Order: sequence, then structure tokens, then C-alpha cells
Amino acid sequence: MDSFDSIYFVGAGGIGMAALERYFLARGKRVAGYDRTPSELTDALSNEGVEIVFDEDPQLIPDYCRAPKRTLVVYTPAVPADHRGLCYFRQHGFEVVKRAKVLGLVTENSHGLCFSGTHGKTTTSSMAAHILEDSGVGCNAFLGGVLRNYNSNFLLSHTSPYSVIEADEFARSTNCGLTSLSSPQPTPTTSTSTAPRKTTSRALLTSPSSSCPAARSSCTRGWH
Repeated sequence: MDSFDSIYFVGAGGIGMAALERYFLARGKRVAGYDRTPSELTDALSNEGVEIVFDEDPQLIPDYCRAPKRTLVVYTPAVPADHRGLCYFRQHGFEVVKRAKVLGLVTENSHGLCFSGTHGKTTTSSMAAHILEDSGVGCNAFLGGVLRNYNSNFLLSHTSPYSVIEADEFARSTNCGLTSLSSPQPTPTTSTSTAPRKTTSRALLTSPSSSCPAARSSCTRGWH
């Protein structure tokens, strides 16, 4: 990853992509990308330093993202395969990888706390990130909603051994434990599923907003 000076995101306005964009900005990389339409999130990312365009025309790709050996291209499977910008990168020899793989790479040397399941991933992963942050342990967090406390879906720690990850199963791209651009290998992680179980303790049905100050202050708002 250190060999790349710039990162280009195809689908830059997605909430999962936004966390990675913020991570690479914090690492001092130049970050640019494409999305279909402007949004409050793309406005926020632009203000933070991400150069985003809303047209597929490859001519709009910035000059600093045109060197195949110096630019990593990250895409979301939600982008169609015939996207003009994506086709340009593939035809010109760029390293083009899914978001899930990159997320695995940037968290491979940490203890990953991965949250998956049908419902509640954003809420529970956000609660875990806030608890770690508020306790002083800290974490790197890649979340699917914007934490009101931090006005971001990304938390960065230079010292914490933990990464909190909202694991995305879309297109079979669960993102914990991928370690190589060329040949991903699994690494130890803790996976927490939020899928419903057949039986549920009454204690778990208590509203977190009324019983847990940490949960109450870590409420999120998602971007849809």
C-alpha cells in the first residue's frame, strides 16, 4: 500500500467508501473519485480534501491518478462493470480492487472486531467504537453510519490494537481478514453477528437509549 501515492474511488459517495477515503487522507495520500450524484456526504468529503466528480468521462480523472504504478483504484460492486471510468483503469493496467479487500489490508495488523448480520450492524459497531474510544483504549473504526459525537463514520488511533469494522456481505464481499492484493489470506478476527436468534433474553430487549449512557451518546445517522 505504501507504494501508492494516490487512491481513486469509483463510487466515492458510498458510506463504506467514505471511511476508507478518510483513512487514506489521514495517511497523507491524495484521494479522488467518482460518484453518480452529489450528496451531503460527498460535500463533506470534498471539504475534507477528496476530489469528487459526477461524470463517468475518463477525461475528468485528475492527472495525479493517471500513473498505474502510483495509483490504487478502489471500487464498490454496486458500480456496473461497464462504467467508463472503471473500464479506463482496467484497460490501462491499474490495480483495481474491491473496497472489501482494501479494508482487509488496512486492518490486517490489528485485532478486527467485525459486525455482520441482517439488522443492527451500524448501531452495534458504532456502540463498540464509542465505548473503546471513550474508555481510552481507542480504535480504528470503519462504520456504516455517521457518529453524532464525532461527525464522522471513521475513527483513527495510532496506538490502539483494535479495528471496529462493519462487515458488509453485499456481493459476497465480507471484508474481515483479507491481507494481500494478489492472494488474500485469512487472519484472526472476532466476528459479531447481529442476525436474529430463535430465542432472545428479555434483558437484551431493553432500549439502549434508556439504560446505557455510552449507547445513548453514540447514536448514529446513516446516509441513504
